[in-house]
Amino acid sequence: MYNELLKKYTYHCLLVEDLAIEMTRALNYIFELIKATFSPMFRVNEGLLLVEIGPFMDLSYHTVRVEYETNEKELLYQGLRDFMESRKQRSYHRGMGVSEDYFQKPY
Repeated sequence: MYNELLKKYTYHCLLVEDLAIEMTRALNYIFELIKATFSPMFRVNEGLLLVEIGPFMDLSYHTVRVEYETNEKELLYQGLRDFMESRKQRSYHRGMGVSEDYFQKPY
């Protein structure tokens, strides 16, 4: 039972990290659109958003800058199940696979 619960816990932690990474990508994409459409000076001083992830096996944390690659802009967030399937195709991700534990089962 311990190993099964550890597997679920690890999956959940990596999913939350991937969702935070995806949110950061999406916000950076919105910033890019605002700069291109309305104000080229938008966030010139601040730059793009960064996200800190971890801990890794050595108990370190990493700060990463994530943006959508050109081909990733076709894969914008379409819901949790689609994200679980497509996150492995992102330029940076921590986990992979779909867990049915997150979806309501029909009766």
